Amino acid sequence: MNHPLCRLIAVVAMTAFAIPLSAQNAENFTEEQMRDFLLHAKVIKAKQGGTGITSPYRFTLKSESMVHDGSFQYVDEYKPTIQLNDGRTEMNFRDTYKFSIAAFELAKLLGLGDMMPVTVERRWERKIGALSWWLPVKMDEAKRGLHRE
Repeated sequence: MNHPLCRLIAVVAMTAFAIPLSAQNAENFTEEQMRDFLLHAKVIKAKQGGTGITSPYRFTLKSESMVHDGSFQYVDEYKPTIQLNDGRTEMNFRDTYKFSIAAFELAKLLGLGDMMPVTVERRWERKIGALSWWLPVKMDEAKRGLHRE
């Protein structure tokens, strides 16, 4: 390894694999890169959304080499019965962030993982919830027709 050519090859090889994520296009990230970023990047901004049933937060996350947004939802509630606005009663009502994580994992098993954002379980300010890779889509529950009345 003392030969100058060997050292040069070693430096080039290490540099080739040390391309900062910001130099890469986030659209070309692998699932593993997105998962790692969501699990370890620092939350530098958190803004709670005014729409949606669970009022998720939009996080701005930063690692050493990139900044990207994520959606964080931590609702985890159970009620033996709940009266819906349309007068119906639902038994064993459950709304939990765990459904988002399970949906992503199930989509992967079915070969549909590219149709959902990468979603991981993450702790933030004493809350545990689902953190999803932010997708630049302008659609809410009312537009999707999923809003509960």
